Order: sequence, then C-alpha cells, then structure tokens
Amino acid sequence: MPKFTKKEKQRHYIEKMKRMGKYEEYLKKKAAAMKRCREKQKLRERTLPKYARKQLERETKEATKKRVAKHRKLKKERKAEAEAEASHGPFKSAMALAKATARAHRIMDRVLPDTPKRRIVVSRKLYEKEAKQGHELPSASAEKRKTGPPKVSEDTVKVIEDFYERDDVSRQAPGRKDVVTIWNADGKKKMQARHLTASIKETYAFFCEIYPEVHVGKSKFAECRPKHVLLSQKLPHNVCLCRYHENAINAFTALHKAQPEFPAYTRDLPALLLCKQPSRECWMNECAECKDGAGFSKAFSFEGSLNSPCSWLQWETDKDGRMMKIQEEGTVGELVQHITAILPQFLQHCYVKREQASAYNAQREKVSPESHDTHSALLQVDFSENFTCVAQDEVQSAHWNQRQVSLFTAALWYSGSLHSHILASDDLTHSKETIIAYLDVLLGYLPDTVTSISIWSDGPASQFKNRFVAAALCTLQEAHKIQIKWNFFSTSHGKGPVDGIGGSAKRFVMQRVLSRQDIVADASSFVLAASFMENVCVTEVKSTEIAKRNEKLKLKDVFIQAKPITGIGKMHFLKVVKDEVVSHILTKDNRADKDDVVVTQSGSKAIVVGDWYVVEYEGKKFPGEVVGFTRKGEFQVSVMEPVGKYWKWPTKKDAIFYMESKMITKLAPPEVVNNRGHFKF
Repeated sequence: MPKFTKKEKQRHYIEKMKRMGKYEEYLKKKAAAMKRCREKQKLRERTLPKYARKQLERETKEATKKRVAKHRKLKKERKAEAEAEASHGPFKSAMALAKATARAHRIMDRVLPDTPKRRIVVSRKLYEKEAKQGHELPSASAEKRKTGPPKVSEDTVKVIEDFYERDDVSRQAPGRKDVVTIWNADGKKKMQARHLTASIKETYAFFCEIYPEVHVGKSKFAECRPKHVLLSQKLPHNVCLCRYHENAINAFTALHKAQPEFPAYTRDLPALLLCKQPSRECWMNECAECKDGAGFSKAFSFEGSLNSPCSWLQWETDKDGRMMKIQEEGTVGELVQHITAILPQFLQHCYVKREQASAYNAQREKVSPESHDTHSALLQVDFSENFTCVAQDEVQSAHWNQRQVSLFTAALWYSGSLHSHILASDDLTHSKETIIAYLDVLLGYLPDTVTSISIWSDGPASQFKNRFVAAALCTLQEAHKIQIKWNFFSTSHGKGPVDGIGGSAKRFVMQRVLSRQDIVADASSFVLAASFMENVCVTEVKSTEIAKRNEKLKLKDVFIQAKPITGIGKMHFLKVVKDEVVSHILTKDNRADKDDVVVTQSGSKAIVVGDWYVVEYEGKKFPGEVVGFTRKGEFQVSVMEPVGKYWKWPTKKDAIFYMESKMITKLAPPEVVNNRGHFKF
C-alpha cells in the first residue's frame, strides 16, 4: 500500500467530502474550529507578561511583513511569466519558443567550456557578435523598465520640511530629554524633538489647503517628514494642553462614539458647526444664524437617540481649586446640551488661535532671508523651566538642598537670520521688573537699521499680559528709538522655538555636569558651561543689573502711573500710539499700516480705537469704548448701561456707529467697583 503525505491525505479527504456532498458542511466545521483556536490563542496572549506580549507583537508584525513581501514577490513573478508567455516574438506560439530555447540550451551546454567564468566570457562574445551584425538584442531589464513618477524637486522638499516645523503643525518639546539623534554624512546631530498635533492624513490635508500649487502625494509628503518631527502617537505624557480644546475634543469624541454619523474631531469640524462660509461674526458668536450653538443644531439632528446613555470626560476645577479630569455620565441629549453650552467660547478661542498663528507665520516670513527686510525684527520670548543645579557624585545632604537658575529664552529674528538668546539669572522672580529688564537687554542687541520689532509671547497675567508691562512699552520704545508691538498667542498655544532653545541648553549643560566637565552651582557657572554651545548666546543678568536697569527706565513711576486696560484678558495685541497703549482683540485688527488714529474732519481732536467717550443716543447719554471706525467719519462705540449709580456691560453687546457730533466728552477708562461687573467713571 503506497504511503501518502499529509498534504495528499488532505486532498483525498476533500475529494471524498465533495463526492459525498458534505464539502460545505466540512468548510463550516473547519471555520468554527479555526475561530475557536484563534480565541484560545487570544486568551493565552492576555495572560502573558507585558514584555512577552510586546515580544509577540513584534514577532507577529515581522512575520506579517515577510508574508506580505513574499506574496508581492510571487505576484510580480507570475505577472512577469504571464507577460513573457504573451510575447513570443516571431514564433507561432509560446510552445515553439520554448522548444527552440531548450534545443539551443542543450547545444550550448554541449559546446561551451565547462568552467563558469569561461562560459560567461564566450556567451558575452556571441552576444556582441550578433549585435555587431546589426541584430537588435534588447535586454530583458530594458523591456521591463518602467518610468516612475516625476522626482520631487529640492525646493518642494524644503517647503514640506518647513511646513512640518510650523508651530501650528507640530509642537516643540521643551524638556531636556526630548532629543532625537540624527545621523547624516557629517556624523550625528542632536535636535530638539517636535510632535505632530494631528495625524499624517490631517496634516497632509492642511498642507494642500495652504499650498494648493504644490503637487505632491501623501506618501511622498510623509516620506519628507524631518526625523526630529515625530508622529502624534509618539507624544509622551502630554502636559500644558489647552483646556478649551481638550474639553471640546473630549465631548466631540464621546458624541462620535455614541452617534457614528457625527464626524470625529478634525481641524475642519469647527467650521461645520457654523454658517456655510463662516465669517468673523460667526466665529465670535455674533451671527444671528449660527450663534449660541444654532449652527450645531442645524447641521446635526439627534432626535431619535436623545435618551441613549453615554459618558464623556471633562476638565473641571474642584472645591480645592485644583483642575481635575472627571468622567460625566448621562444621555446623548445631555451631552448635546453640554456641547451647545461650551461651543461659543470654544469657537471664539479656536478662531483667535488660528488667526494669531496665521499672523505669527506671516511675520516670520517677513523677517526670513528671502524677504531682505532689514528694518523689521521679530522677538519671541518665554520663561523656561528653572534649571536645577545638580552635581555628579552628589552627597545626600546636597541632593535635598539644590539651587536653581532662572532662564529667560528668546528667539530673535533680524537681518534674515535667527539669533537664539538665553538670559540666566539667580533672581528667580518672574515678575514685571525682571521681564522689562530682560527686554531692555535683548533690545540692545538689535542693529541700528531695525526700526520696528514685533514681540510674541503667551499671555499669563502674572508675567506678560498686564497693564504694567503694557505701560512700560512706552518707556522701552523711547529708550531704544524703535516701534514696539506686542502680540499674544491664544491661551495655552504659545509653544515655539523658545521652548526648544531652553530644552537644548539644559540638556547640554547637564551632559557636561554628568561627564564631570563642569560644576554648575549658580547662573555664572551655568553661563560658563553653556558657552560651549553653538548658535546660542547665553548671558548672565545679575540681580544688581536688573535693579540698575529698572532705575534707569524709572519703572517705579511707570508702574504707579499705569492705566488699567479694559478687557485686557481678551486682547492679543498691544502697541503705543501717541504715548497711549492701544489694544486689539487680534493682531490683524491693528491698523498700523493704515491709521490707528482718526483725525476728525474739524481736526480739533484725534479719536483712537480704545478711547472712552460719552455718546448721545435719542437724547440720552451713555459711556462707551471706541471699538472701530469708518473712513466716512463714523465711529463704532460699545456702550454701557446704567445700574443704580454705576455702569455695567449689557447682556447683549450694544455697539453701533456714531457721527463725530454725537461723541461729546472723552473719558478716562472706568474703574471696577465690585465682583458683580459694576464700573464707575
């Protein structure tokens, strides 16, 4: 009796099942058995230790990769064989070509030399002889060669790489351990890591929106990503995120899980909740068609599932004043109400964030090497996390009593190049006095050709965005004979090059400390250790120098005379006009290139956006703030309403245009009376 292999036995069994009409039943039983086997395998994998699961995942991924590669190779070979069979040249059939080839091969085996090298030499000579006689003998590789897609130019690659490094596309990692080592022809280079804020698909869609004239596929776009720009899934423990965005994204994600017809959150989702072509009024909750969540209700309907259970995450302040992430339980209807409540503030915040990012990128291009603008400068500033002075081989008592060094980081663009600065100090107070002193130092680095500078920072009220720093702009502007404009990023969206500068410096100094090359105990020794860094200027600013600069600028008197700026928390642009600080909600609202001051037709007075006036309306007088104007001499004034002997802002904004004749008296900004929103003049 012949012995059959397992494969042959299986084939015979399948043929038997087919003859008996039980093949379909056999397939179902086999599928069920395989399913049970896979489920058992999954249960076994869950019980494995963490390191074993990771090892199994790596092995499975590698096996899948090899299997796919093998399949593609076989598919390619079969296709080549099919093409070869289809083209048999002057022979009547593929069989005739195969017979002729076999006959020639037998003859050549008999007459060619035995050694492989000699066979190759003789075969090459025969080939060359046929070619000299005029016979065209194209190679097989030439017949199969195909032209690929056009090569992407170096300029396009540079545009893509610069796009990846934009602050609204990737987030600069600030930590000293956030470093990526890149190997190239010149050796290895360490760069501060960045993390994409969205997936490659969303980032590519954003790129196509910004650069519609650049034609590049998504695969090539992903391939051109710089190595130090990491994918969003590589993001470590994420901190310092925006509360408005996180609460909105958590709510949108929960609604998408409960109702799949509602799209997942992307950069384009906020615009879908407004009018078809949203204007500024739509984003700022001033459009009658889509305000207060009306656009959200029109775009999506959840009537059939309002009672379905769901849950969502939310950041809230607890009774102790700490921010906590909690999970809310409720229905889809309650979630929709929650989204409707937070939507106006989120959309305003989203609009401000995008507009300020756009203005920042436009100003960055203005000071780029391609612009050749020698009269403008751009300065981005921020406090880096204090450097903790540690020592290698540290004793126990020193470990629990460590000093710190304050680091004020600055990215300064002028004359077409970036100049990175760090001001180190033993003064750990991040106050208005130290900030103005640091700015005084940085402005002293500018060449005489620079006539205007635009400062960018985040907006903490304890540091940058307050009336004292705003009042000091007049003093700095006069001291350095330069026009200063201060721009603020939207809340929690101020990450930029300065974060990378601080992280790189702390990492560099720490490496020298750990390798016993330096001992860092204060700002002076920190500057000495960091002096070996390339492309970063590190300067020490002593406490005595801070006091001396404050005295020279007479900051004590400046702070005493500083006037309050109404609604400064919502302002993202400050500048000085005729010794007065003018504020705007957005940088693009600035009319510096036109006129910040409107001189009336009579020429008797100048009206500035931000001034306070008494205006007359239907015989009654109201105080209000000038928020805009037209070239026809009309002024938009947002007025208050009376409440007893005080004034307050109305529930619905009351801002209409008045002629010059209706603007009676100029007022000083009002003072806050209580915490109920009451003011007095």
